[in-house]
Amino acid sequence: MFVKWFARSLVFVVSFLCLVVPLTLSQHDYLAAKSIGTASTTNTPHANSPRDQSDSTRAQSAIHAKQVRVESSIPMKMPSPKLVDKEPTPPMVGLGATGPSAEWLNEALAVLGYLPVRFVGDDGESSASMRADLDASLASGVLTPLSGTWQWTFKSPQSLASLWNPAAANRITQGAVMSFEATNHLEVDGIAGPQVYGALRSALADGAVSHQVYTYVTVTKSSPEELQVWQNGKVVLTSLANTGIAASPTPNGTWPVYERLVSQDMQGTNPDGTHYNDPGVPYVSYFYEGCAIHGFERASYGSPQSLGCVELPVQEAAKVYSLLQYGTLVTVQP
Repeated sequence: MFVKWFARSLVFVVSFLCLVVPLTLSQHDYLAAKSIGTASTTNTPHANSPRDQSDSTRAQSAIHAKQVRVESSIPMKMPSPKLVDKEPTPPMVGLGATGPSAEWLNEALAVLGYLPVRFVGDDGESSASMRADLDASLASGVLTPLSGTWQWTFKSPQSLASLWNPAAANRITQGAVMSFEATNHLEVDGIAGPQVYGALRSALADGAVSHQVYTYVTVTKSSPEELQVWQNGKVVLTSLANTGIAASPTPNGTWPVYERLVSQDMQGTNPDGTHYNDPGVPYVSYFYEGCAIHGFERASYGSPQSLGCVELPVQEAAKVYSLLQYGTLVTVQP
């Protein structure tokens, strides 16, 4: 009986030790590993005993091995570089530019009806097809002109015809760009840039062709001085005019109308140093620096009397103002 009881007790003790000792060691290893982690995050040195160092080394090795197993089981994924789509940027085209971009701009303005000349594509290409080709070229960012020929849409005065060059952004091109800008409510500067290209893309895609008449102005300084308004090659208005006096002459040349005001107070300095103040000057169209076509009350017209502007009788100035637009070319000649 005693032997049986002793054997059962011995089995119970051995079982208890088998359970408690591993748990105690595991807890000790955990504490040793924790002490290592704490030491690595502080600047305080720890004086471990040889037993502590041995246990700590084992715990650290176990943790490291587990980390390696976990990390090796996760596939590495390199971040993909972000690709930023950039819109193609065609070159800006302004007065004096030459080459394919200038020629492309002339073709686009022609097929949209802003030039006094017509572009005819090779092989009888339709206007819609040419607009599509020009739009595709603009979308690519490389302004490549089409192949074709040019024709005047009306018999033009020589002073206008001499300005035309299909391979360059000339005065006619500049005036047409300004007219296109005004029609599309853009800043009127005569330069084909991002905003103009955006509007051109819409116009080419939608077939938004202008049907306005082509207006042109000549001012002659020979006596008697006069101003003529041309539309599609025909004179529609002639008026006596006053240009600048010798001390402040109206320059010769061709420029586009860049500002229009129904009325303006004009102030400045006379050639003799005195000041002038003319309130409510009517029907003002600026075409070169401070030179404008406008109405002004004078005792007579047809001779140099202004300080550089082109003065007209007020009633005639009102008619002229109604015919002019942004971009209308004004030629002043001897």
